Amino acid sequence: MGVLVKSLMISLLLTEALELPFCILAWRFRGREIIICALVNIVTNPPVVLAHYYIKRSLAASGGLKYLPLVIIGLELAAVIVEWLFYRRCTDKKHPFFISLTANAFSYLTGLALSLIL
Repeated sequence: MGVLVKSLMISLLLTEALELPFCILAWRFRGREIIICALVNIVTNPPVVLAHYYIKRSLAASGGLKYLPLVIIGLELAAVIVEWLFYRRCTDKKHPFFISLTANAFSYLTGLALSLIL
């Protein structure tokens, strides 16, 4: 299996394993909302991971890796906005933007911590 495909699979599985329990516990997602959360991550995670992979390669080739943190912020913000729009439209939850922001921050920071440890 290619490195990119393996990275995509691990990233999506880790995102689901972190964000689903987070939304269940922190935001009291139930039933249909859990399915929406899982589907939202399937929609947003792979494009973000792919874009990160190719942009990082491009920046490395051009000596511009110093811009990678800005790229990551932009990609994560795009994911937050897309997920917010889904939560706003598909759930009755109050504060859908904060649901998206906190779930993404939790999974991103946990993934970052794991990558530093492992």
